[in-house]
Amino acid sequence: MALSRRGLIYFNGRASSESETYPGRSAVIAVKEQGSNQSRVQWTYALYDGFQMTVNGSAVRVPPRLRRADGVYLTKMRFLGAPAVHNDTVYAVASGLAGGQPVSVLCAFKAAPEFMLRLDTRIDQSARVRVRQPNLFVDRGSQTEAWIELAAGQYTVDYDSGIIRITSMAPPGAVAAAYVTASAPFVVQIGTGPEQVSIPSRADSDGVRRGGPDGVDNLLWFCVLPGPASSSPSVMGDVVWVGLADGSVVSVDADPTIRNPEYQMTGAEVAYRWVTPPLSAPGDPMPAAPVIMPPSSGGEVLAVATGSGVFALEDTVTLIADSSRLL
Repeated sequence: MALSRRGLIYFNGRASSESETYPGRSAVIAVKEQGSNQSRVQWTYALYDGFQMTVNGSAVRVPPRLRRADGVYLTKMRFLGAPAVHNDTVYAVASGLAGGQPVSVLCAFKAAPEFMLRLDTRIDQSARVRVRQPNLFVDRGSQTEAWIELAAGQYTVDYDSGIIRITSMAPPGAVAAAYVTASAPFVVQIGTGPEQVSIPSRADSDGVRRGGPDGVDNLLWFCVLPGPASSSPSVMGDVVWVGLADGSVVSVDADPTIRNPEYQMTGAEVAYRWVTPPLSAPGDPMPAAPVIMPPSSGGEVLAVATGSGVFALEDTVTLIADSSRLL
């Protein structure tokens, strides 16, 4: 797990079932620890496969959360290891499938955002406000209408502006309860009026919309890595490092806008920076082994632990030492 300067604890949670009928596989969870059983789940972010929900008596199909720039959806995604937090961003690694082939990604999230549902109309103070979301971590094959309804203590309502602020994604003190997630649509009903689905205004180039609503979905970007991930991420300066199963390490810009000021961080795919060759000592006949820990840095040296030993890279490029000798 990771701890931020704001006092939030971030960790990865995984579903108990791999069944095709469970759309949710895994989630990053942010918790504010408080005494007297008042710990609060500030947010969760679930990666899920496509699912169906019923709104106003009609079926609404929600696609998988992650979609590559070429239109390929990422499915069966599960977060690995532990997140890393740096400044106001949380980084987490997940693995799953893309077009039936194994894939790993690095995701970046806003660490402590506000979560606001904007109805763009005044809300009658005498009317009941109902906010709910499909439960993604149950068997939706047998429980097609499984919902999680937010309790009154999980949100506030600004009746004049029509803004609903979500303050907790589980009831206060119920860290192990069923969560709603920032990554999926919410359904809001005012009084006996029609149900309103909060879908994002952002869309891919072909018009496909995915993810949670504007003002709620806190995914900044994701990066498809050049191979299966085998370590949690680590952040050093303006770079995020992830170890791969072939013994190499890949770097990704911690903030893509530094290199490209025009980039809009709205949950789209970004490219990785570069990747090292698989790390092995010169003359070692054994193949490179997977990276087994998040890479770490001391000044100008990057240390990488693999199944074959510890390697040090100078300026993150040149191998200068392995587990048994200087080179």
